[in-house]
Amino acid sequence: MKLTPQTGLVALVFTLTLLVTLTARPLQAQQQDSSIYQVESVRVRVTLPLPKQQSSPRAVGLWRGKSIALDRLFSRMIGLSERQEQHDFLRGLYKDVDKLTKRITVNSEKWQPDGSAVDLILSVTFSREQVRSRLDGQGVNYSEVPFPPILLITMQRDSDKVSAFDHALMEAVQFHGEQIGMQIFTPLEDTVDMVNLKPDKIIAGDPWLYRWVAQRYGVNQVWMVNGQVYRNPPVDLFDAPFFQSQGQIIHGGNGLAAQQRLGQATSYAADQADAERCHADQIAKQLIVQFQEAWINQHASRSSMRHRLVLEVEHRMDLKRYAQLAQQLREQAGVAALRVSGLNNRGVVLELDYQGEDSALQRAIVKAGWQVQLAEGYWALSPLSFPAPFNDPFAGRVGGGR
Repeated sequence: MKLTPQTGLVALVFTLTLLVTLTARPLQAQQQDSSIYQVESVRVRVTLPLPKQQSSPRAVGLWRGKSIALDRLFSRMIGLSERQEQHDFLRGLYKDVDKLTKRITVNSEKWQPDGSAVDLILSVTFSREQVRSRLDGQGVNYSEVPFPPILLITMQRDSDKVSAFDHALMEAVQFHGEQIGMQIFTPLEDTVDMVNLKPDKIIAGDPWLYRWVAQRYGVNQVWMVNGQVYRNPPVDLFDAPFFQSQGQIIHGGNGLAAQQRLGQATSYAADQADAERCHADQIAKQLIVQFQEAWINQHASRSSMRHRLVLEVEHRMDLKRYAQLAQQLREQAGVAALRVSGLNNRGVVLELDYQGEDSALQRAIVKAGWQVQLAEGYWALSPLSFPAPFNDPFAGRVGGGR
């Protein structure tokens, strides 16, 4: 076929359409799904009859659900000490919960057969602009960085313990993690997992292992959970023994020695069955709260600390590699939002809402296999040979863009 300016234009249009289809829509969908402002699985029970008949049971349930969702939103954005300091201000925002709400969806509505109550399961999405405006106006220190997706596995256990309740503890950690907007995956437990997911490699921060986990599960963090029941002998020979349930999470990081950053949680029971059956949920909640507080404190900032970065990515039509970069940017600590603001036949222009050190983001991009050149008003990204080098070309250099 003879090439003409018209056919070249058609090819360019086709390329851009393909790029938008393969990259822009998934980016928007994943950004929406992982938004910290979207609160899922809000459960509300409205007991009937209502004291006042001015509102319908459904309207009462929706209002209560929005208040519960706002409380959950603040708990995932604002640290405990900041919430205590700003208690009166935050409490006043509940009166304006309707203005802060962007969308509410009723996923389930079930009336009790005897008419004593109605149960609702809701999804509530808050307006980012409205919430940010209120918090920024008050000078609240908060985080918009969503919790990263995590692969959760069990640790190798010591054989001298009475018993283990790892499976129940894993399910409880997964449940409470989802309540604060975390995606927690568990292994497929096939032969490939058995060969590669070794606790010693995770604790050592084996870079190859974390690349493999990222490709297989789409995560860059691995947690190892361990729950045990100990038999404590009685002080007096005529007293019955009591049992201690203890759980812990070991957190692994890519290229860094893992650390027990979430601490441990402990409960006591009169017998072994109670220790195994009742304490998994209690311990998991304590562990998740510890991680949640550490994550918020690490990423929280005031409005004056945030800035926008423009990245011109030359993907050279390697859309798979570009999609991996976009996913890594979205999961990078400090990246609150990612938008596609421009397209051409060789690249994409991305805008990032970023809170953090530019040098940390530059290092992450280089390790992902991309070269970074700092230009006036934007960063120019182009592919490096893969795998990316582990040396840091930005060591000691202070990034701009503030």
